[in-house]
Amino acid sequence: MPVHLLDMEEKDISDPQASLYKLFDQNNIHLTTANETIEAMGATSFLQKQLEVDPYSSLLYIERCSFDNGQGVEFAEIYYRADRYKYHIQLES
Repeated sequence: MPVHLLDMEEKDISDPQASLYKLFDQNNIHLTTANETIEAMGATSFLQKQLEVDPYSSLLYIERCSFDNGQGVEFAEIYYRADRYKYHIQLES
């Protein structure tokens, strides 16, 4: 996330209830589009410890780039335990 886009103070990020999306809203940043990729992977030893799973357990790796009218504002790499993740999407034409 380009920090120069956000007007924030230490208290805005040190609070356990802090919200990046609230900061976006306060700084007139509105996510208009995003690209997201989801893929399966085996847990590395580091992720095994972090997510408390058995060696090489199945994980879902998600990479997301979010934009405000074409300007990149957020990049996220997220790891989910496959045994605790449910994906739902509603498609319309």
